[in-house]
Amino acid sequence: MPTTVFFRNLVRDNPLTPGIHRFPYGVAYFSARQWWYSGINYGGAALPVPIHGNDVVALKAWIAALFHDQEPVESDYKPGTAYKRISLTFNIGEFKSDD
Repeated sequence: MPTTVFFRNLVRDNPLTPGIHRFPYGVAYFSARQWWYSGINYGGAALPVPIHGNDVVALKAWIAALFHDQEPVESDYKPGTAYKRISLTFNIGEFKSDD
């Protein structure tokens, strides 16, 4: 069973949307017998989803109701997984000193 669901936040530009929900993309994952969600690369903490058990159908309905994404994507990715041999390029100019 999938442990992660990625979704879009289609209400983030609405002025009535709470600040904690202003991220463009989110992730929900099942851990410690409960669903959690947060924005992707948003810097906020994960919050609990008010669903009991590992019910993906109920999670998708909750995502549709709160974030208006009707097509969240299920994944077997486990948050926090590190992959060897993946590197990010960087601009060496960012690290130059003016000394």
